Amino acid sequence: MMRIAERKKIVKKITFVVWALTFFVFGTFLLTSNRFRIHTVTISGDEQNAFTTRDVVESNLAGVYFGLVPKDNLFVYPESAIATNLYTINPGISKVEFIRKLGGELIVSLALHGKDYIWCVSEESLECRFLDEEGQAYATSSPVDGKFEIVSGEHLSKEVFVNVRGVLLGLASSSFATRVVKVNADDIVYNVVEGWYLRTSVDASAGEVMQRVKGAFTTEALKDAKARAKLDYLDVRLDNKMFYKFK
Repeated sequence: MMRIAERKKIVKKITFVVWALTFFVFGTFLLTSNRFRIHTVTISGDEQNAFTTRDVVESNLAGVYFGLVPKDNLFVYPESAIATNLYTINPGISKVEFIRKLGGELIVSLALHGKDYIWCVSEESLECRFLDEEGQAYATSSPVDGKFEIVSGEHLSKEVFVNVRGVLLGLASSSFATRVVKVNADDIVYNVVEGWYLRTSVDASAGEVMQRVKGAFTTEALKDAKARAKLDYLDVRLDNKMFYKFK
């Protein structure tokens, strides 16, 4: 019985060693074989800066881990470091995704922040900032770069920016094109391309503002487009009253 027990222990040890060696050999093959290395880097989503982006990726793939495993291995390439470096060199990137293919290709897919909104401290500012989808400034711009220019001495809170964006989109859908928006501590003024101003409260939501605007333009005085041509401003800061003035 003792011999049988000893034999079983020996067999278990041998089996463990065999499996350990198998995993080691197989792992070494996966991590060092040229078959599983990245040979091609493809950039999608930002073709304009593809050369610079590819250069950053390839520089991160150069070298080896622990003097043995190449960094351009498809299974252990430095994904996090590459993403961090890309965000650093290009603040306009909102998301980085990696797609690896066994043929040795690494696809770096980039999503970019929109460039519709810019923030300028004043109307005289020569240098402004692009705003992302949540109103965060991420890169310098000129006053004419964006589709909408928001003028404010202070950076807008996320809530205020979301409301401003909602009103701008609401006005556009109602054929009241607007580009310049002026924001201060108490109210917001939208410069409508037709030649009149819309004044709203900072605290009012986009839905509330658009409801008041649409209600104003159903009145006899303002529903006619010819009458609006002489409109100077429309003030909808109050919930139950509106004020307007003709030129």
